[in-house]
Amino acid sequence: MAPLLTLIATFAVASFVTRRRPDHRRAGRVALAAVFLLTGVAHFVNTGALAAMVPPGAVAIIYVTGGLELVVAAVAGRPDTRRPHRRARAAG
Repeated sequence: MAPLLTLIATFAVASFVTRRRPDHRRAGRVALAAVFLLTGVAHFVNTGALAAMVPPGAVAIIYVTGGLELVVAAVAGRPDTRRPHRRARAAG
């Protein structure tokens, strides 16, 4: 439930704080990055509760997926990761 509430709250705040007109694309990127950041950090902070969901001895999976979620959070928040084909077309 926390990721959903984070997504909704971050989207609402990011939509209206940054500019005069709401920028929903930017707000979506910020909200998605916030959710992945929250869940990625939870993999490292709350490892014990997550370990109950995986087979014994597979705790490394929790750390790997947490790290991947942090990487996705960093990439999702960057606007230059969207539509790279337009830049390539403009350069060529």
